[in-house]
Amino acid sequence: MELQEIRDNIRSRRNKVFLQMEEVRRLRIQQRIKSAELGILKEEREIELPNFPSFIPFLPPLTSANLKVYYATCYSLIAGIILFGGLIAPTLELKLGLGGTTYADFISSMHLPMQLSQVDPIVASFSGGAVGVISALMVVEINNVKQQEHKRCKYCLG
Repeated sequence: MELQEIRDNIRSRRNKVFLQMEEVRRLRIQQRIKSAELGILKEEREIELPNFPSFIPFLPPLTSANLKVYYATCYSLIAGIILFGGLIAPTLELKLGLGGTTYADFISSMHLPMQLSQVDPIVASFSGGAVGVISALMVVEINNVKQQEHKRCKYCLG
C-alpha cells in the first residue's frame, strides 16, 4: 500500500466512525424523548453507562452513582482498623494475655522507660500500613472515576 492509500483509508474510516457516533447521539436523543413520553426515570435510562473495575478486592465495579458507597465502605474499614489497633488489640494483649509476652514486659526486661510500653509498635505499624493502603486505593479509585467521566465524549451522552 502506498502512503496516499493509507491516508485515504484513515480518512474514510474516521468519517465512518464519526457518522456512527452521530447516529448513536441521535438514537440517544430519541431514547430520551420516548422515555420522557413514557415517564421513565433518569436512573433507569443511564444503566448502559460503563462500569469501571475496582482496584479494591471484593468490591463491585465502580460507577459515579455508587461512589458514596465506596466512601462509606472505606471510612468504616479505616475506622474498624483504627478501633482494632487502638482498643481491641491492646485489650486482648494486656487483659487476656493473648499474643505471648506483652510489650510492657518486654520494655521492662530491656530496662527501657515505661512510657514506651504505651504503644505497641507492631500493632501500630500494621494498623497504619493498612490505613495507608486503603487510603491510597481509594485515591486511585476516585481518580479513575473522574478521568473516565472526563474522557466521555458528547456522543456517548447524547
